[in-house]
Amino acid sequence: RLSKLANEYAEVYSVGRILYQFVSGSPFQTGTLDVIRNASELSSKGKSVARGPLAGQSPALISLLEHVLIPRGEDRVRTLEGFTKASKATFLTLKNAT
Repeated sequence: RLSKLANEYAEVYSVGRILYQFVSGSPFQTGTLDVIRNASELSSKGKSVARGPLAGQSPALISLLEHVLIPRGEDRVRTLEGFTKASKATFLTLKNAT
């Protein structure tokens, strides 16, 4: 059971890294988690991200990246099913905003 959970957690993290590269146009590297944390903090204060790889991204998309990639937190997405639900909700939010 623990092995299965560890594998699924690793798959979610890998998908999150791919999503980050797709959204930002930048490779996932040392410091990327700080970029996501900083963008999330700005978004939570109602401010837009003006600089860096996540500049101009929606708060919903930044939140999805945070919940998939930041290793701690009660809202952390830990399963592929959770990722599917979170990403569907995010993309629906983005679609409705346009």
